Amino acid sequence: MARGFGIFGALAILRFRTKISNPRNISFIFAAMAVGIACGVYSFMNAIIGTIAFCAIAFLLSLTPFSRKSKLVGSLRFQLPAGSDTLQVVEAVLKKACKSWVMKRYRVQLNAENEELIEYTYDVRLRKELDGAELAREIRPLPGIKDIRLNFTDIYSSQNEY
Repeated sequence: MARGFGIFGALAILRFRTKISNPRNISFIFAAMAVGIACGVYSFMNAIIGTIAFCAIAFLLSLTPFSRKSKLVGSLRFQLPAGSDTLQVVEAVLKKACKSWVMKRYRVQLNAENEELIEYTYDVRLRKELDGAELAREIRPLPGIKDIRLNFTDIYSSQNEY
């Protein structure tokens, strides 16, 4: 009876004290706790069998579509002269290279030569995660494009989960 309450208390403290929104991370934590509890009650054979079974399941799941896919979201920022028709060409390139994109903001500014520039910022999700450099190479030669910046952040790591 005391072991049951102890297990319940450990699980309750873990779940309510720690913000874990990714179910994959929760399963790893609970598996580690189960192995730790098995070792704590001197059931080493169950701990070994459980560890091997969990590792085998985790390996098999990594080979399936259920494995964790990183959620890289990019921020594409560039400048165009006001009145330029290049924006439609940029959006055609985005359509080809990205699963999704949305314009987050634009800003009108004057440069040192008193030229009116519009700075566009898009949130993008690439079709192939590591093609950010290719996207930048396709946009760079377009007429009027200045100051291209492309940054990517993993959604999970931005939530301070590792």
